[in-house]
Amino acid sequence: MQQRMMHPNTRILLDAWRRMAAEPDQLDQGPQASEYPSLLDRLFVLRQASDGTWVFSNNGSALERLIGRELGDQDFLGLWSGNDRMIVSALLESTSAIGEPAIIRMAGETLRGNRCDMEMPLTPLNGRSGMRILGLYQSLGGEAMLQGRTIWRHRITSLRMPERREPEPRIRLVARND
Repeated sequence: MQQRMMHPNTRILLDAWRRMAAEPDQLDQGPQASEYPSLLDRLFVLRQASDGTWVFSNNGSALERLIGRELGDQDFLGLWSGNDRMIVSALLESTSAIGEPAIIRMAGETLRGNRCDMEMPLTPLNGRSGMRILGLYQSLGGEAMLQGRTIWRHRITSLRMPERREPEPRIRLVARND
């Protein structure tokens, strides 16, 4: 998925993640979260529980409003069904193992079949408390189509898998002057 096709909030999150990953000691430089109030209530953090499931440890109010329930300590994979659940599970494992972000494009559907396109970047955070994933639950402009109803099912429409970054080969020149 090309950068220009992403929602602006997705680009902001990915840029912030790149800054955090590259220069963790300079987090206070650059844009601050308070500059993006529309982004804050759509953020969530997943942590891997002792049984291996990914559960919500924090989440914004817009996410709970759209899904229609509290999500604290709930299994993230509970948002998905069937093959999508297996795919998202593998995506979370890849993201945490590779240490690079992934993006899910999906359709959120209500019980009446109303639909809203969504985008969900997932960025790995490795810290003292173990592996966590910072995510964003971003609608792509069609929340009015839901007519105030909550989303009960998510269907994957496309994925951007995490890219494994191999170290660049280095050439070492050794000269011997005998």
